[in-house]
Amino acid sequence: MFECPNCGWRPDHAYRVDQELSRLRQVIEDRAITVILDTKVLPDDAATLLGKQPDTLRGWRHQGKHLQLYSKLGGRNYYDIRAIAEFRTGMSEE
Repeated sequence: MFECPNCGWRPDHAYRVDQELSRLRQVIEDRAITVILDTKVLPDDAATLLGKQPDTLRGWRHQGKHLQLYSKLGGRNYYDIRAIAEFRTGMSEE
């Protein structure tokens, strides 16, 4: 974890999530990933951002794991970019 060498300050949870969110948004831009409603991505794109296979995310949905990561809109599954950032920083509930 980062610590300021002068004062010992360490970033809190929100700061780490915001940093990860910035990194994800850059990846989204670089890979031309479509973002819905400015905050949601499709399952295959979420899998890419999470470093998982799409089948893993599908399995999680069916097992009821990581429910905070996705939502249904119009019968389709979408993954929230901020929830992905929280998951990647290890701060979401398992």
